[in-house]
Amino acid sequence: MRVVQSRGHRPMAQLALFEGSHLPRTAAREALSRGNLDGAYSQLARVADATEEAADAARLEGIVSTLRAASGDPVAAVHGAFVSALGEAEARGFLSDAEWFRLYAQRIAGALEAEPGRRWRGWLGAHFAFVCGEADAARRAARKIVERQPPGPAWIEAARLAFELGEAAGAREWIHAACLGSPTDLSPERPALERCGVPALDAGPSLPPLPAPVEDLFDAARALEDLPAPWTRWVAVVGEIDRVLAPREAASGEGAPDGDAARAFLAALRAARRSRERDRVRDAERCSDRELRARRRMQSLAPALLTRYLRGLAGSLF
Repeated sequence: MRVVQSRGHRPMAQLALFEGSHLPRTAAREALSRGNLDGAYSQLARVADATEEAADAARLEGIVSTLRAASGDPVAAVHGAFVSALGEAEARGFLSDAEWFRLYAQRIAGALEAEPGRRWRGWLGAHFAFVCGEADAARRAARKIVERQPPGPAWIEAARLAFELGEAAGAREWIHAACLGSPTDLSPERPALERCGVPALDAGPSLPPLPAPVEDLFDAARALEDLPAPWTRWVAVVGEIDRVLAPREAASGEGAPDGDAARAFLAALRAARRSRERDRVRDAERCSDRELRARRRMQSLAPALLTRYLRGLAGSLF
């Protein structure tokens, strides 16, 4: 005999499922994905008799109450609230370290939104926005860095994120400008997150590397000898020779400041390329008088880079 279940009554197993902790857990995770700490806490408080949910509810309550009472630097306040809540709790919760870190990064990114180029624990505000999965916020943060800060290390980090977020054209321009305009040497290495001793807050993912062709430019420039410092200024030159990097503006580059050998070389490089285009020269061994003058200028500034330029001309014919 077939048993027909009433639509108004669920089987006991199904009823137990709906009355269990999985729905509050799911709702809590959804609230946390939106950065809603209060909403997540209220969901977990419904099942606070369960050990794991009770542990995470207590942590959320501690974070919320600490932030409400905080004053001073909002970034330090966020960090302190998470350290206090996650560093002291011993009972295991159902949220993983990766989930806690994402929530932490989201709150830090929000606190740093007005100054995304500020460094905190070795990362910029833009990095925190990126690793917590807020792609649009990371894009905005990267653009703010370039708009508000002079060319330098933060521009490399803005470009790192732009490459990873599918904005390669802008990233190529930013690295070119950063290397050419920075008063100090730059590094392509990924910044490390400084440890604070709380496992969940030290569980951050690694930042993405720069594309290999871009990192190779730094190696090539570092190998150059007898060129004026900073050596990373020549990354922009090598990048433009190899057509890996691009200037932010299609300017000719004439009028380079006295003593700025890198910009003077770029002016000669661009003059040589314009001459080839105007004269429609295709043979790597031939050049017009105008290009010859540009080549001589390049030769006087950096012979090895003239050779690289000529090698590129020969390769482009095949």
